[in-house]
Amino acid sequence: MSDSSSIEIEAGTVDEAIDEALASLGAARAEVDVEVLSNPSRGLFGLGGRKARVRVTRRSAEPAASENARPTESALPRVATGDSPSDLAQHGREVLQDLVQRMGFASTVTIEGEGEDLVLQISGDNTNVLIGKHGQTLDALEYVINRIVSREEEASSRLHIDCEQYRVKRQRSLEQLAQRMGDEARRKGRPVTLNPMSPRDRRIIHLALQSEPGVTTRSTGDGFYRTLVITPEGTERQRGRSRAR
Repeated sequence: MSDSSSIEIEAGTVDEAIDEALASLGAARAEVDVEVLSNPSRGLFGLGGRKARVRVTRRSAEPAASENARPTESALPRVATGDSPSDLAQHGREVLQDLVQRMGFASTVTIEGEGEDLVLQISGDNTNVLIGKHGQTLDALEYVINRIVSREEEASSRLHIDCEQYRVKRQRSLEQLAQRMGDEARRKGRPVTLNPMSPRDRRIIHLALQSEPGVTTRSTGDGFYRTLVITPEGTERQRGRSRAR
């Protein structure tokens, strides 16, 4: 887990850079301020392209909320353009409903939650195809819908999409995995490395172990799917002393 309250990240898109920064900080979107330092560009003939770069800083004004509250995947950030979250979610629902029908799925999209805690929920037959492996297809749908809605509404908020409560089940499963692997790291006294995960999944692990005594977490590797390492406290110091000898 990063000890820094601010981090700069480069990625192919602004959304990917933000997700990567949130995973590295172990923070939820509502707990940070985001500054877009540069937008991506392709460059001439595909050469000399520039990645998106963002600076994400953890807010310090509300420490109680960041320490005690565990945000859910369905949390909808505040709309910065004057449109209410419900209006934006309604627009997103209409676009998503049309999209899944054009894809050939007899599915229904509803809006769940209240206030700013809204999520577009897909239900129907053969929804496993819309979820994909570890939610990858669902992530792609979420990205497309947000690009469409944000362009039309000029909004900076982000809609979250679920399918048959998959996100809730996935979060619960990852939190249980985090506890098991944290216990294993403490018991064996050595780091435990998890399989490569998306920034969304890594953030769940980070948050699950954020206040867990005796272990720390960090992401390692390059690319969108990075590995997460759970380290028992004291292991790095012991290694440092061994190298010094």
